[in-house]
Amino acid sequence: MAQIGRYETLPGSNRSAADIGVDGASVRSIPDGGKHVTLWNGRENGPDQYSYDVDSLGRYVPGSCHYSDSMTSVMSKMGHTRW
Repeated sequence: MAQIGRYETLPGSNRSAADIGVDGASVRSIPDGGKHVTLWNGRENGPDQYSYDVDSLGRYVPGSCHYSDSMTSVMSKMGHTRW
């Protein structure tokens, strides 16, 4: 898993962690060639997290997001949908 700088563009997005108001992000490769992205507030393995997948072409995978209640606003800031 690799950390993403606060001002680097997030995979599958044109925004950075700073743009959407989260403290940090990390990315890991998944077997199909895509990436799993995790955003967090506080600390990396803390309770406030939002995650999503992008395919091998860097596109958001609809329905792949998971988040804690405190991070629901991130979904709209990222332009993601749950379904």
